Amino acid sequence: MEDLTDANICELSQIAATEVIAKTQTSLTVLQNLGPYLTDKNLGKRKIGLNFLSQFLSQLPPNFCDFQECEVFAKFYEDRVNDHHSLIPAIICGIEAIIKFDNLRRQNQNALIRQFFTQIHVQSQILHDRRRVFSIFQLLLTTDWKLQCLKDLGSEFVLIFIQAVDAEKDPQNMKMIFSLWPIILNEFKLEPFEEDIFEAMSCYFPIDFSPPKGTEIIVSKDDLVLGLRKSLSTSGIFAPLALPLFMEKLDSEISDAKIDANLTLIQCLKVYVPEQLQLHLESLWDLLKKEILGKTKINSNLNFHSYLKFAGIRMNTNEEVILTSHQVIHHVTLTLASADPTTENSEILEKWLNMIWSDTGRHLKDIELKFMSLSVEILVDVIGTRTEIPGAFMLEKAMPILLQIFSQSEAKKVIERSLLWAHVF
Repeated sequence: MEDLTDANICELSQIAATEVIAKTQTSLTVLQNLGPYLTDKNLGKRKIGLNFLSQFLSQLPPNFCDFQECEVFAKFYEDRVNDHHSLIPAIICGIEAIIKFDNLRRQNQNALIRQFFTQIHVQSQILHDRRRVFSIFQLLLTTDWKLQCLKDLGSEFVLIFIQAVDAEKDPQNMKMIFSLWPIILNEFKLEPFEEDIFEAMSCYFPIDFSPPKGTEIIVSKDDLVLGLRKSLSTSGIFAPLALPLFMEKLDSEISDAKIDANLTLIQCLKVYVPEQLQLHLESLWDLLKKEILGKTKINSNLNFHSYLKFAGIRMNTNEEVILTSHQVIHHVTLTLASADPTTENSEILEKWLNMIWSDTGRHLKDIELKFMSLSVEILVDVIGTRTEIPGAFMLEKAMPILLQIFSQSEAKKVIERSLLWAHVF
């Protein structure tokens, strides 16, 4: 083989790949010819040889190498993992190329993955190489047959992924990681790493990210927020850990954190069950009540909010906190009311409704219209679930008060309060 240098690796590897694809030589012949470089005692020569091989493999079509060739290359890179740390970038490049091959056998794929991640600490690598690693994960997890092979590793792979992504800071990498967590949560046995998984995700919550000024925006804050939200809401298994976190943010003085916590909780409620909410209902209601009854009234109608967005009118953060708090009340009620009608679930729902009524019902006859209005809006959140028990519960409680209002002699008061109650119906 022609003398290799850092300067001609790219050109010569491309020539070699072209020849192999044209079948004027084989990929194993290329490997054999590289032997003097790959086994040389001089680290610089080994590095040149390995860079050449990795670039050569990356230029071969995924369906080109047969089972034997794939096995030879996979085992070769398994052995190289134990070589000098300066070879790691070339090793990552080579593994990325091998993982793409269609004829890579299950046992060779898993052995290569296990060996690499046992020996290599991903977060010690530079940004470019970490991104390659996460691209490898992406290929493995989004290609069905490769994923099925990977599942043989079970919880071992879950631990591998946790350790690889731990404390990643690059926005592009984070976006990729967030897109992969739901697959792992749905496809792998999580025990005994549930807490580790949650810590690996929740350490980013809430997302605090602003692209550096003067740079092209590749990843936005919304990309990261929505990606993390989907990860946290994929499985109800994290409810005991997530609910205290959300309420901690709701109890903070940062409006953006409150909004994110509310919106993420709403998403999570789709996979939570009443039993998981039971211990937190009182604390959650206290926080929501403080935001709504302790603040200036806003229009909490979702259609109105949609109109504002369409018109390009932004609500201020305090208004959004209140609006999303209303939405949480609505969705908690919906989750509790839509669960299987067991005795325990019914008791949890009743507890939730009684708490709400205890703090809102007493305001319905208030002289100050403000508190009555705020309370009616909360009742709308409950009744608006269009589920039988919450609607019947609140109407049964409120109807006597409504009839009393209509029996008043002062027309102005009747009209004012009737207009508010119209929202309920």
